[in-house]
Amino acid sequence: MPNTAGSTRRRYSKPCKVACLRCKRMFDSNAALEQHRAAKHGDTPNAEHITLMDVPVGKTAENERWSIIPIDEHREQWDLLSQSCHSLSELPQSYRREKFSRDEIDGYSRCRNCKGVKRRVEGKIGCAYHTRGLSKKNGNEKPMYLCCNTKNAGCVTATSHEYMPPGKLLSIKLQKFKATPGRQYKNPRECVAIALDCEMVSTIAGQHPVSISAIDYLTGSVLINYLIKPSVRVLDWRTKFSGITEAMVTEAVTNGTALPHWEAARALLWTYMTPQTILIGQSLSNDLNALGMVHTRVVDSEILTRHAVGKEFARSWGLKRLCGLFLGITIQEGEGHDSLEDAFAAREVVLWCLNNTEKLAAWAEEQRNVLIQEQNAAKERAKIKEAKKEAKGKAKENEHLVQEKENKQPADSLDIEI
Repeated sequence: MPNTAGSTRRRYSKPCKVACLRCKRMFDSNAALEQHRAAKHGDTPNAEHITLMDVPVGKTAENERWSIIPIDEHREQWDLLSQSCHSLSELPQSYRREKFSRDEIDGYSRCRNCKGVKRRVEGKIGCAYHTRGLSKKNGNEKPMYLCCNTKNAGCVTATSHEYMPPGKLLSIKLQKFKATPGRQYKNPRECVAIALDCEMVSTIAGQHPVSISAIDYLTGSVLINYLIKPSVRVLDWRTKFSGITEAMVTEAVTNGTALPHWEAARALLWTYMTPQTILIGQSLSNDLNALGMVHTRVVDSEILTRHAVGKEFARSWGLKRLCGLFLGITIQEGEGHDSLEDAFAAREVVLWCLNNTEKLAAWAEEQRNVLIQEQNAAKERAKIKEAKKEAKGKAKENEHLVQEKENKQPADSLDIEI
């Protein structure tokens, strides 16, 4: 299993070879890789060239778990990262390609009766609902719907759905989705690559970012690390996952150390980036959607590792698992996550993947073998289950035929005395 010394800070040097992450071929230089990607995969160079002169060199976080990239290797690491950006076809649908249209916002309308979301049920699922709610739970018995005394999906059907407009707050949030603004002036704070992570809470308007952390990918400098005041009512602080309590946010707001709302967090992040900036993170679409951002120039550690194993496998690995497998370090040990730790961890996983292509390929091959074995075992279990079901059906059929034969015994075969 690939691993490195988790307690030792790594220094990345110029790699001997570079790999095409799509077809796993190895090349001796970045130029050769670029030619291959253009010829084989139809990739084109970036329209706008970004110079590393714009990268601010700041203090790297004083944590021995995270890597230092020497300044003279920034260009090499930038090239590796730039070549690894996911194409639009590789990005899952959870990544927004453009702002929401009116029709898309209307798709978030809910049926008044069955509560189905229009974009999911329209033309696919009929309207079936209950006229009364569930009964109170009684011991181990599951509650029943009071209108029909069943647990079925719906006892009343309608010919069509009756949609209500999406909630005002949700509608406003969707309307405020924006693409990263272009460069209007020379900005000394601008970074070419940023590792990003947010922690979210559940609100009446959906997922809301409650903390944001951003790191300069090349220097390791902490750019942003703030709590965010929710602008709408919170339904669940999700402290088990976010690691953030209402008291923590209240204290930060009182002290003036919290950002006033999610739009302020997005605006602050934009001061460090342009549309050409590469964002790095784990399942980054969640963070971008929470911030109302349209940005597709990304390297997502979840996509990177999942595609290395194979797109045909519906399996992904969490950030904590990847850190343990690749880096030998443990994260998320306390109560909930820490957005700054997760941002550093995602950066570290991406650095490892791009600088250890042979180890990544070996790990991916091992995982493929495991997944194929699991698939074969699942198919075998399904065959056995189907065979048992078929045998049981035949046994019942034979039993029925025997019973039918006994019931239909001919009358003339009976010995009847007159």
